[in-house]
Amino acid sequence: MRLKKHVIKGRYLVLLFFGLLVSKSAFAIHLDVGVWMENNKLHGGFCPDASLGCDSLSALSRLGLSAGQLPIDGSNGQEIFLSDFGDLAGGADSTDNPGFQGLSGWLPSHTLLKYRAVDALQTWRADSKNWHVSPSGGPQIRLFGGLSAETVLSTDTSHCGGLLICIPKEISETVYNEGSTVFTGQGISAAPSLIIDNTSADGALHAHLDWYLENVGHVGDAAYLLALQLVAEGYQDSDPFYILFNHGLSEENLAKAIQMRMTPDALTSVPVPAAFPLFMMAIAGVGFFQRRNKG
Repeated sequence: MRLKKHVIKGRYLVLLFFGLLVSKSAFAIHLDVGVWMENNKLHGGFCPDASLGCDSLSALSRLGLSAGQLPIDGSNGQEIFLSDFGDLAGGADSTDNPGFQGLSGWLPSHTLLKYRAVDALQTWRADSKNWHVSPSGGPQIRLFGGLSAETVLSTDTSHCGGLLICIPKEISETVYNEGSTVFTGQGISAAPSLIIDNTSADGALHAHLDWYLENVGHVGDAAYLLALQLVAEGYQDSDPFYILFNHGLSEENLAKAIQMRMTPDALTSVPVPAAFPLFMMAIAGVGFFQRRNKG
């Protein structure tokens, strides 16, 4: 099976300097969506295993969250993963985080794991201070690199056994082509579901696709929110989860945007915890450098 492979060559820990006076701390944010199977159902969550190194985020405690937890949407209980366009590797309008990772034994072997796009793109801007559906023709997010499977039929004249005229045997093979999913305020366009990758013989998986912010124009700094599910044939779909992308918001405004998801009925005047911007700086300051090999 000819699936592309993503190989992480290196990750760089960014030292971040915080403090009310002169205190100094360093945080590493692991942005992958953990993927595992339980009772025939797929699950996508943050830090399902301590070996991923994502359960020791002391900055999360500043939000009142236990280690290994992310913000939870106040309206539906969905987990909110955090990412940042313009991380150290991707440039101003792209990123490859979050990726998708399952350790050995977490998933069935040789399983085609897919994502499914859910619902319309939402936007939060500092001037409006409210979450709203992105306007028609406005910014959109493209998730590129997922694979579509296509069956190709061909004829091979060698099956004629030297005869001038025969009915050739049909030969079929499955090829995998890269595609994309586009999230807009009006819903999903292009491919709503694509293959993330094929799990290995021991059920492990680690893949990073590419996220692009398009049609930004003069919208200005904002946060964007979209939802995904994980799917695989023969298994129950995962619950949906959110991914929130920052695009240039200050730490204070990004904190407000996230807090409004956690408490969706809150007024814009609700104060942000004093230490919350420090956590946002940890998110904004981390990026991954990686090289991809295809096989």
